[in-house]
Amino acid sequence: TNPKITSILVAVDPIKTSSLPKGLFGTVAVPFSAIAVRGQWNRVRSNRLYEVDLCTSKRCNTRAKNFRMAVDRGKEQGFAGKLATANIVVNGLIKYRSDQETYGRFDYWATAAETIARGAGDCEDFAILKQTMLRAMGVPDKSLTIIVLRDNSRDLYHAVLGVSTNRGNLILDNVRDQIASDTQIPQYQPLFSFSGSRSWIHGTRKGSSTPIETSQQPTAKIAPGESIPAPALSISLPLSELRASIQ
Repeated sequence: TNPKITSILVAVDPIKTSSLPKGLFGTVAVPFSAIAVRGQWNRVRSNRLYEVDLCTSKRCNTRAKNFRMAVDRGKEQGFAGKLATANIVVNGLIKYRSDQETYGRFDYWATAAETIARGAGDCEDFAILKQTMLRAMGVPDKSLTIIVLRDNSRDLYHAVLGVSTNRGNLILDNVRDQIASDTQIPQYQPLFSFSGSRSWIHGTRKGSSTPIETSQQPTAKIAPGESIPAPALSISLPLSELRASIQ
């Protein structure tokens, strides 16, 4: 057990899950369905858990067994324990590899079964695998959000899993085993997110005025984990024009 994770989670174990990913990283979330990767999201979220066990190699079978063991352990744990288990196990279960290397595609959202079969994935694949594990442990799907963002410290696109609670949003990340609150990672700027059948685009309100600042990059060109430079947020629009600007 990672002592850092234990110490940070013991205090929040009584947290109850919430259902609305409002204010992720202090942003404004606008309901929006026309996101370029929505089709891929619908495919991975409908993937059935039993498919994780459909392995054709010894290594895949070992990964699937470890995945199932973690799920069984998590079912007996409190909420904080479930999160810690999912984050640590998945971060150690697969290796990081870009979609271009693994699938020969610019951006591919893999199902949990595909990721376990290959033993590798990029950042959204880590997040999807953690989400699948937590759902199997009994965490409500509506409290789990896949967040695609800009890492302002590295000028790259990235993806994480957010868990909404009545004490704020917790972030499960493949770059760290320690679970953090979104307020502890100010360099992360959400661009769009998915939770169940819902989706949002995110922006930052400029002061108390109506205009919202968001990415000027079309969502089809945002590929988390591909080491593609991410343009800084630089477009400020009224809310009524925001949706049209990023399609």
